[in-house]
Amino acid sequence: MNLIDRLTADLGYPLLTDQASLEAFAATQENSVVFLPANPQHYPETLDVAIVLPEFVKVFSGRMTAGVADMNFAKELAAKYSITEWPALLFLRHGEYLGTITRMRNWDVYLSKINAFLSSSVPAKAPGIGIPVVGAPLAAGCH
Repeated sequence: MNLIDRLTADLGYPLLTDQASLEAFAATQENSVVFLPANPQHYPETLDVAIVLPEFVKVFSGRMTAGVADMNFAKELAAKYSITEWPALLFLRHGEYLGTITRMRNWDVYLSKINAFLSSSVPAKAPGIGIPVVGAPLAAGCH
């Protein structure tokens, strides 16, 4: 069993495979964190985050619940929330976006960011798809 499977098999974190399973999970939680893993052979930090995630759940005991997106659904969520670095932790409040933390970070950075997300009074504006909008230049003589 690998470290990612341990999160679901041993620790009981729900495996989220699509938007419906995410909504069902997140709707019942005041605050949730969804682990978006990547292939550990390409992104070794995935295993590091899989190790520290249960520690965050303990530190913030009762303040957040964790779930794990399967690799395919993680890609969908990454596209939806403009996540471009792997692995990622996606924070939600009743299913609404609070923020993300990507890649492996120092412990104090995690604690500070997670505390800020959980202490915020309102959800954050979810990032867009990331397509810049650029206006075309006006032709000479057009007004």
